[in-house]
Amino acid sequence: MNIKLVVIGSDQRFTVRNAFAPGGVLEDPATGTAAAAFAGYLRDRGWPHGGEIRVLQAEDMGVPP
Repeated sequence: MNIKLVVIGSDQRFTVRNAFAPGGVLEDPATGTAAAAFAGYLRDRGWPHGGEIRVLQAEDMGVPP
């Protein structure tokens, strides 16, 4: 099981982290695939993104993609 932690900065900006405790990784930088899946989820839910979604991943961990 993978858990996505999301902080909403605005309708278009999200800071995310992926936690994978069952795999022995307490905190792992989010992958591009996970970011794309999250953006697709927001689109499918009708999130008011105005045509742009920015997913910030692992920046606060010091390892941005």
